[in-house]
Amino acid sequence: CVGLTVMPALRDVDGRLLSDEHLAAALSDANVAQTIGRLTRRRAIATAASWHRAALGFGRLSFDLMPADLRSDHFVMDLLADLAASNLAPTTISLRVTSAALTARGAERVTPMLRRLHDLGVELVLADFGAGQTSLGLLQDLPIDWVSFDGDIVGRLDSSPTDQAIVIGLVDLVHRLGIATGATGVTTVFQADFLIGLGCEQLRGPLFSMALDADATRLYLDRFGHMIDDLDHVADEVPYPRAAVALA
Repeated sequence: CVGLTVMPALRDVDGRLLSDEHLAAALSDANVAQTIGRLTRRRAIATAASWHRAALGFGRLSFDLMPADLRSDHFVMDLLADLAASNLAPTTISLRVTSAALTARGAERVTPMLRRLHDLGVELVLADFGAGQTSLGLLQDLPIDWVSFDGDIVGRLDSSPTDQAIVIGLVDLVHRLGIATGATGVTTVFQADFLIGLGCEQLRGPLFSMALDADATRLYLDRFGHMIDDLDHVADEVPYPRAAVALA
């Protein structure tokens, strides 16, 4: 099915979209980051609720957990309040967290929060897997549903046998632990075919869609959301390669 990744964006007083550098600077302040994260989740959840009422099909809403969220004592309560206000269940939410953020905060300090979210039905994803020094111990200590391969290593799959071998080994390892696999930053049909061939269950990146605002996303769901699971049916209708339709 079509999963939706929600990302914040900033505009100036005249409505012009600000650069990623401006957003990164704003998110460097913990208090500002918490406010932006809360407002982004609240608006996205309310918008998704309207799509549910309109019977538009999609999977989970995926949000990135920022370090500021991991430091917040109110994150779980705020998320549940936003879901309740829109009459959505926690099972509609997926939260992505990087190993770097967990390490900076201390995985043992955030484990109770993550376990509570997981017990409520929230899907948890360990993002940027394969980048830096990801601790495999996190897969044992935390209730992780998915690992998502980092976009940098995905981008090298077209030309690097070494990275291909690494991903083959990691996918096998993660699957043996009973954890699903996915990837971000998929840009080519080769990358999609390679990852799907390994059994990766969830892919995302420019090959599937560039960033869309809420109105454009609704149009996309209205046209394709109900039939994405049927690859043979949509192969000639969805405006990107057939391999990319498999898992979005």
